Amino acid sequence: MDDLILTIYRRSKDLLTEIRRSHSNMDHLDFMANMQDMVKRMATGQIDPKKDWEEELRASQKQETLDQLVDKYYDAALCQAVYVSILYERDINLIESNDSGRVKEEKIKEKGREMLTALEWANRYWSAFHILTQVRDKDYSQRSKKAHEAKRAKEDEVSTLLRSLVRSKLKKRPPNGWPEPVETATTIADDLIPLIQEQDFPLPTDRDKLMDKIHQLILKNEQVLKDFQDNANKKVKFAKITKMNVTFDQ
Repeated sequence: MDDLILTIYRRSKDLLTEIRRSHSNMDHLDFMANMQDMVKRMATGQIDPKKDWEEELRASQKQETLDQLVDKYYDAALCQAVYVSILYERDINLIESNDSGRVKEEKIKEKGREMLTALEWANRYWSAFHILTQVRDKDYSQRSKKAHEAKRAKEDEVSTLLRSLVRSKLKKRPPNGWPEPVETATTIADDLIPLIQEQDFPLPTDRDKLMDKIHQLILKNEQVLKDFQDNANKKVKFAKITKMNVTFDQ
């Protein structure tokens, strides 16, 4: 029995080491202070480790988010592992000092069973912590990916809208053709701003910002440049086409 109890105690210590290492942002002193605080709260009855033995572990519970459950199961695993240490270092040592014979043997057996139960629950909570951490991180990753895809889709939609508006303007050749790109971009921006405001398009309404976007389109988008050159009063040499993803801040 003594060997079994010692094995349970050592396994709880190994689990405490694993729990500490899982918090890379918490140094050893902070972790020890956290454990000492937990021991004090157990001693004053603020924490009853045996209440955790009644918990039904599940991936989701009413009114509890994944983050809350992850924190809850982390604390519960730590609590149970600490409780095993308390049972061994305090209770069993007291029994060893104060009792003898059959009474001592029975009390140690009882504490050994309690240690084993606490260790089993510590391992359950620690497994639940790992599972829910993976679920949460996967959920974060998927939401981040969807948000990124939605942002890219919106940017593509906005870029397509501006390109369409600019091309429709460029195809309407002025009597003397379109002037150089900067002046052309400024003229088109002035024409488009009232339409953007009226239709509530997701495009800049700031004159300089809009003009700059249009200017970049003329220089860097092959189709837009062709429309400009076809209707300009002076050809603009187009050296290289570069793929452009335009982002807009209103």
